Parts: sequence; C-alpha cells; structure tokens
Amino acid sequence: MTGFSIAVIIVGLLIFAELYSIREILNRQHDKSEYVQTVESKLKSLQIDLNEQSEALNELIEMIEDNKTLLSPRDVEILNHSKYVAIKNKKSEV
Repeated sequence: MTGFSIAVIIVGLLIFAELYSIREILNRQHDKSEYVQTVESKLKSLQIDLNEQSEALNELIEMIEDNKTLLSPRDVEILNHSKYVAIKNKKSEV
C-alpha cells in the first residue's frame, strides 16, 4: 500500500511538472504573439506614414514642376533627381 501511495505521489508530481512546463510554453507563445502583433501594428503605421510622405513629395514636385521656368539649372537638376527618387520609391512599394 505504501508503495502504491509513493507511486501515485511520483506520478502526480510528474503530471504537475508536465502541466507546469506546458503552461510556461503557452505563456511564452502568448508573449511572442503579442510582440508580433505589436510589430505588425507599428509596421502598418509606418507604411501609412511613408505613403503620406510619398504623396506629399509628389505634390511638392508637381508644384515645383509648374514653376520650372523660374528655376536655375541647379534647381532643375535637383527637381529631376527628386522625381527619380519618387519614381524609384513607387516601384519599390509595389
């Protein structure tokens, strides 16, 4: 009878240890899941910000393009480079 009680205690302790380790694994998985969700949220926010900046840059380029006759040759070079960067940025977004 004593041997059976000891066996039950040992089995109980083993089950408790397994349940505890499973709980720890689930907690770590939950923490990782929350971290991933936070990072995804930040990335979406950054993407929205970048899209807004890209639109603002395109509008600014259009405004400058409308007044291109008033620009110096150096300013025209800067404008052309800005257009190149904006076009390159649009291609990388796709």
